Amino acid sequence: MGRRRSFIAVATAVLLVAPAASAGTRWVEDAGDTRGLLDARAVAHGHGEGKRLKHTLTTFRRWRSREMRCGAIRFRFHGLNRDLIVAYRKGLLAIMLNSRTRESIGAPEVYRPTKRRVAVVFPRRWLRRGIDRYEWSARTIRHRCPDRGEPKVFRDRVPDEGRIVHRL
Repeated sequence: MGRRRSFIAVATAVLLVAPAASAGTRWVEDAGDTRGLLDARAVAHGHGEGKRLKHTLTTFRRWRSREMRCGAIRFRFHGLNRDLIVAYRKGLLAIMLNSRTRESIGAPEVYRPTKRRVAVVFPRRWLRRGIDRYEWSARTIRHRCPDRGEPKVFRDRVPDEGRIVHRL
């Protein structure tokens, strides 16, 4: 009987803690299909450690980081004059820019949690101090790669129309 009570106590604790750990994370699926290497399946926003924000893009198929050398992922923060661009230049990198002046604000942490996903983490203050929410969207673009013989340029946007609201 003691083992059963212990199990129930642990299971209850896990159920109570699990929703709190994922609180604030929101996934938005892509309604459209572009049928390309960086075809977006979903995007998400949430919180990293401390006052850091995390944005994630998931694709339909697996890809290697170096396959992005002819493409990029852009997270646009509407109304805040901020663009976060992820690209491959001798390694995966990300940069936050002022979209009006194109000056660098910082280099976010960028990593690949899975072979279909890329995530960026950056300080909240890079968007703007004192905000309690912001609107954003993500876009992937794939250019013609001369050595791969790819016939066209394609783009994908999530959401297809409108913006995602992140309440802080």
